[in-house]
This record gives sequence, C-alpha cells and structure tokens, in this order.
Amino acid sequence: MPTNREAVSIIVNGLKSLNIDDRKSNRYILNQLKDKVSTLIKQDTDSRRLFAVSDVWKPIHCIDLKEVPASECCSEIPNLRTMMKSVQRIPQTYLSSYGNILKVFNIVGTLEYTQTTRAKYKDIMDREVVNNAVKYFWLSEGHIFIPNSDVEKVSAIGLFIHPHQVDILNDSEAECDPLLDQPFPAPDYILTIAKDQVLQEYAGISARIVEDEKANLNSNVKN
Repeated sequence: MPTNREAVSIIVNGLKSLNIDDRKSNRYILNQLKDKVSTLIKQDTDSRRLFAVSDVWKPIHCIDLKEVPASECCSEIPNLRTMMKSVQRIPQTYLSSYGNILKVFNIVGTLEYTQTTRAKYKDIMDREVVNNAVKYFWLSEGHIFIPNSDVEKVSAIGLFIHPHQVDILNDSEAECDPLLDQPFPAPDYILTIAKDQVLQEYAGISARIVEDEKANLNSNVKN
C-alpha cells in the first residue's frame, strides 16, 4: 500500500511531465485523490473484488459498548429490549453500494453482525417471523449500535478513509506520524483510476487557461 506522499508524488510528477505549472499544496492534491477514490468505490459494482483486497482493510481490535435506553434512541422499533452503543466514535469508512465498508464481529470472531439501518431493522422486527439467530448492527453519527443484545465488546474491520485514526484507537504510536507518511487507504486498481482522473482534470483546466489567454491576446491585437 503506497503512502499518501507516494500517491501525491505521482500526481506532481505527472503534472511536471505535462509541463503544467500548478502550485496546489500536497494536502489539497491528497484531498482530491481521496474524493475521487470515494466516488469510485461507491460506483464499483464488483464488491467481491473490493473485499478480496485484504491489505487495505484495518482492524479495530476492541470496541467497548454501553447500554443506552432503547426508549430514547429507537422507540419506534417493536420488541426492542436493549440497545448497545459504542463508547467511542468509529473512524469514517468509505461507502459502497450496500453501505459502510465495515464488518463487525464478536470479540472472538465467531459471530459476524449483519449491517443494516435503523429503518430497515424496524421493518425486520415488524415481520411475523423474525430469525433471532441473525444479529444486526448499524452506524449512526459515527457510533455502532447493536439492538437486542447485551454484548459489551466487539471487534471490527473496515476500509477507513483515515486509517491512522484506527491505529490511535488500537493504542499505537500512529498519532505522531506525519499526514503524508501515513498509508493511502485504497485498492491499487481504484487508486490508479483516481490518479488518472485527477491528472486529466488538471490537464483539461490547463488547456482551457491557455485557450483563454490566446483569446484575450487575439482580442487585444485586434484592438
């Protein structure tokens, strides 16, 4: 997995090879790349390919949960006995067509919770027959919610936009790493397309600027 610095350097070197003099900061270019990657991941219909790229996924080893009053957060859900909520916010993940790119497990990894939404879970609980063996979770305002459970700790793995935040949750020293030295969290096949799109946009902008300058020059000559 390349670092942010390596990904940005490819853009900068590409601009130089095209003789494009652009003075945007590394952070600005990095944000452009991440925006492109976010869009491409949402559009990627082959989710199996994305899930097969294991080196970009980051684990959160232990997520503490606390019980919150079900009547305060989800009173409209029928037969809701308990609601568990993560104590800390979960770092932001990329989104796919099915939702957040995040998997949640019990702490020993023998049970995977099925991702849903609060509204969809209400529909599930409205059914005449409910499979109680299937356990669900959803994300809301950065917190994991697990209904009808008393689980106090879970683990997770996901494709996070800012993976160093996961390292901080896992008590590593990543908080001290400079932004550009942190890994760029995207599969190579997605990142390659994103870099090409950013370069193409810069090339298009540069070409339009040149044409505008020529038009202004011609106008001045005629006058």
